[in-house]
Amino acid sequence: MSTKQSFLNRELWLLTFQGAFQRAKIYTKEASEKQRKQFREALSEYVEQNLLQQYHGKVNDEKHIENIHALIKFTEKFEPILKPGKLYFGVAQKILNLYLKYQWCVGNSQEPPHFPVYPELCNRRNDRFELMHL
Repeated sequence: MSTKQSFLNRELWLLTFQGAFQRAKIYTKEASEKQRKQFREALSEYVEQNLLQQYHGKVNDEKHIENIHALIKFTEKFEPILKPGKLYFGVAQKILNLYLKYQWCVGNSQEPPHFPVYPELCNRRNDRFELMHL
């Protein structure tokens, strides 16, 4: 990776973490800044080495959800500094989706998948809209 690419990638991760963590309050009170930095570095390395290459082609919703769960599982290693010992699904989903969208924007990957909504949530939402005559 060239110096320019490395710089851009660090900036993309900075934006990704800001977007995903801004309101999530993922860290315990005991988590030091050094531990937080180590977590972010390990997380970005995990995504780049284990998940990113899968998105150079089309990824279906099932595989995307599987990758989000794999990301959550990875974060269990950081249980002492994370509330509640791992990332919530929504935070992990936002990390992966934001980073994939940024990679797409700079021309490094195909259009990323949209966040898949579980069918049962869709059904509940549709029922509510029908009740509201929407």
